[in-house]
Amino acid sequence: MYRATQTLLTAVLLTYAAAVYAQKPEDGTYTFDVAFAEADGQSLDTQVDITFKGDSIRVVYNGTGAMTVPKGYVLEEGTLAKHKSGQWIIIHNPEDVNAPEIGGCEGPSIVDLKGKKYWLC
Repeated sequence: MYRATQTLLTAVLLTYAAAVYAQKPEDGTYTFDVAFAEADGQSLDTQVDITFKGDSIRVVYNGTGAMTVPKGYVLEEGTLAKHKSGQWIIIHNPEDVNAPEIGGCEGPSIVDLKGKKYWLC
């Protein structure tokens, strides 16, 4: 029983670590779902194209879904960095990596690399 519990706990921790500590993608443009914080993380079928180049990141609305901005609108540009929590965020100054709150409507935006979600308010 103890061995099975230990094995299960190890599997859960490794799965969590893989989700939180996803590796930065190769340079290029990728399609991500939008996770709306005010809609409990639902995407509402809205997508963006995110371009990664080195540590730079650019988020552009690709016209999929219903947003109040036109297709091609740049939602955010900045530097991709890991927050002290281990989550990837878009920073605009070096202090953002230690922000007390991130994602949603407070602090730097979260980019879920593994789940391919960009969090908006």
